[in-house]
Amino acid sequence: MNFRIAVPLLAAIGLTVAGFAAWRHGAPAEVRPAPAVRAEGAPPETAAPVAEPAGPERFRLLALKALDLIVDSIRKQSGDKVLAASLEREAQDLGSRLQAELKADPSLWPSMVEILNSLDDLEAAGKLLGMVVDAMDDAAERAFIDALRSGSTVHSRRLAVAALVRRSSAASLSALMDAARSDPSPLVRMDALRALALRRDQAGSDAVKASVEDFWRSQVGAEQDPELQNMARRLLGEPIDPIPAPRPSSRPGIKIRKATPKPPSAAPTATDR
Repeated sequence: MNFRIAVPLLAAIGLTVAGFAAWRHGAPAEVRPAPAVRAEGAPPETAAPVAEPAGPERFRLLALKALDLIVDSIRKQSGDKVLAASLEREAQDLGSRLQAELKADPSLWPSMVEILNSLDDLEAAGKLLGMVVDAMDDAAERAFIDALRSGSTVHSRRLAVAALVRRSSAASLSALMDAARSDPSPLVRMDALRALALRRDQAGSDAVKASVEDFWRSQVGAEQDPELQNMARRLLGEPIDPIPAPRPSSRPGIKIRKATPKPPSAAPTATDR
């Protein structure tokens, strides 16, 4: 017998004989479980579902997904408009879910505010805010008022203005006036003036309308930015002042002269050399 064939063959025979002997003498043998037999008509087994995050973490993931969809839909507007509309509808569906969860659990608002402020894209953040703003309660309003008065970024303060537009409390009206009067950013002051226009139009009280218009009149004289002065005039229905064109800057005592070309110099003579 060929030796290379005999060795593995003998090993296999030895294992078989050893197993038989163990069975004859009662030694325990390895028992492999028989495959489970599914009863006829029973549904096939499926893998156990992965548990979804619960509470604030799940809410945060939904909000981030909605924000991604909004950003993608904005980017697709200049190209594939059909895809952009589809993405926006999907974002709206998520926004409805987020708004329902905020109404059911207002303690989720800090997570929403954090997500809104995490993106520099004000258009996308504003769209997401518009999807959930109807769920805002008094506590969320106070958080946005604090952000408007002490927010460290222009982005966060402009979002706070957008959040307070549809509120009707005296505190939110006062915060918008303070922002229009003294925020260091002209963008925030402009947004606040526009928000006050909406608040005046939706106000049910003549006192609120008069208060807003008195504020605009005061801003005509107090605002240093000519464009914002004219915005206050326009909101009051008054004629606007023409904004003078910027004058070229110059330093006193320094005259700017036009350079004049030098005449061509004559060829050097022997004396010059």
